[in-house]
Amino acid sequence: LNGLLVATVPLALLSMGQLNVLLVGSFDVSVGALMTLGVVAASYLMTPDMAWYTLVGGALAVIAIGIFVGFCNAGLIKVIGLSAIIATLATLSILQGLSLWLRPVPSGNINDGVISALTYDVGGVPISFIGVIVLAGLWDYWLYRRPGGLTMRAVGFDETSARRLGMRADYLAIRAFVICALMAVVASLFLSAQIAI
Repeated sequence: LNGLLVATVPLALLSMGQLNVLLVGSFDVSVGALMTLGVVAASYLMTPDMAWYTLVGGALAVIAIGIFVGFCNAGLIKVIGLSAIIATLATLSILQGLSLWLRPVPSGNINDGVISALTYDVGGVPISFIGVIVLAGLWDYWLYRRPGGLTMRAVGFDETSARRLGMRADYLAIRAFVICALMAVVASLFLSAQIAI
């Protein structure tokens, strides 16, 4: 049961991130490749012989990769005007190629302290799973009860009408892609803790 709950965490985080993009009427197919790149980056930046402060820097570097990819996807779609499927499919190909170039075969152990921290449980229930449940509840509250969530849903429902009402549709779309990528790399940290390599 513990293993099943730990395995649920990256998928739940990824689903919450993808929801943001879906709500603005778009789609991001590059999240799987971004998770892979996050695990590969962690295998270089969070190795067993590193001190805790270096591990924190490595985790922040992985997160920075995700934010950069999110801005790239948003730029391709909102600035250049490519279709979301085409833009994120291109990003997927680039990220997969980069991951295979960095690690053509499985190697690079993840730090045991990071693994223990991300899979820590109380009474057989992982703390990360409890955190995801709380995050999902807060996200649901924001989505249906707060102006920001309602605005995001309005943009996804009818972007033209939302623009006429003064909503910043482009900003919301860019934010959605960045949040999606951010959630994907956070999920990749939990995935790297599961597979440990």
